[in-house]
Amino acid sequence: MNMPTVAEQASVLDALRALDRGGLGATIRLSMNASLRDEVEGILGGYLRHIAERDLGSLRVLREMLDGAPYDAK
Repeated sequence: MNMPTVAEQASVLDALRALDRGGLGATIRLSMNASLRDEVEGILGGYLRHIAERDLGSLRVLREMLDGAPYDAK
């Protein structure tokens, strides 16, 4: 996986701040390209796995529904 640029990292932080401050509604209104969306999803997925102390089946199912491909937990 390529390292995100400084601008991409800033965009990820902006998205996470929007989620923290405005909830899901504010985050949904953000314009995110696929790369940014994948990065935010990876961060939040890792956090949820850490909190749950296991992989979450619902994340796998959602990823398979969206992509049509099996989800590979990172």
